[in-house]
Amino acid sequence: MPRKVKALCLAVCLCVLAAPRASVAPIMVDNATAEILPKGKWDIEFHYGYYPMTRVKETAFWGYAAGDATMLRMNDHNVRYVNQVWLTEAYYAFSDELLVGGIIPYTARDVRKQFFLGHEDVFSDGIGDCALRGCLNLLDPAKEFFGAAIGGAILFPTGSEDKDPPTGNGRYEFTMAMVFTKHCTDRLKTHVTLCYTLPTRNRGYRYWNMYSEVRPGNEFHYGVVAEYAAMERINLLFEVNGYVAPESRDRDDRKIPYTGYNKVDLVPGIQFKLNTTVTLEAALQVTVKRGRDFDYDVAPVFGAVMVF
Repeated sequence: MPRKVKALCLAVCLCVLAAPRASVAPIMVDNATAEILPKGKWDIEFHYGYYPMTRVKETAFWGYAAGDATMLRMNDHNVRYVNQVWLTEAYYAFSDELLVGGIIPYTARDVRKQFFLGHEDVFSDGIGDCALRGCLNLLDPAKEFFGAAIGGAILFPTGSEDKDPPTGNGRYEFTMAMVFTKHCTDRLKTHVTLCYTLPTRNRGYRYWNMYSEVRPGNEFHYGVVAEYAAMERINLLFEVNGYVAPESRDRDDRKIPYTGYNKVDLVPGIQFKLNTTVTLEAALQVTVKRGRDFDYDVAPVFGAVMVF
């Protein structure tokens, strides 16, 4: 690719910015790869995750409280929050270096509200917040000492804010990403993903007015994947995923409790190559350090990847 064209593609990718929460190739769960998808190829992916958000911190209400004096032990109350997510992803290789695509999530949320809301049972499902993604490969790990790629995405507020609970967060998010891949041996590969997300303010979040004008903290995501070809058709994977975010502020510049977090997951997984086109995946996301208000202990994730 001519240098001017590569520079233009890089500028476009930097403007597009990056979603960290799904793979750009058959690498699960929260990471990507710098390996080349050949020009003219499609990468279509389907993933399903079941997240029982059973771990609750001591907070007066869902992600927001006026101050520590109002904190109550939500663990002592019959609260339920189950989040199911179906991801459909599609990417096209315009060249050996440039990959462009997007993510359409479908979510289903089953919630029993807090005791002060009468323990009301609510359920909603629908399209969530969609993302447009782009990736530019700078170094091919099959030819160089290591591979490198830069990418990015825009997350659009396409999810509904009117449903109870909502299927979207009511704001745009911009993410920049760097990905590195190393072919250590014929069987062992490693991948490192670094992402930085900049969310915008919620200008008018209708579900809960107090969330309007919230200044959310930027999130940093890091991930390391080891991929081992145990057999001709079977790959074993192990991921370490981390998320770091500072506190958020409300419209009056007050700290929103428990919005600053440092979360770490361990993710063992397996891939089965059904044929030259389809790869099946399964993994467990295991939380070893909880940082958010509601979180899970173990979440199963299943997927299928088609490259043609």
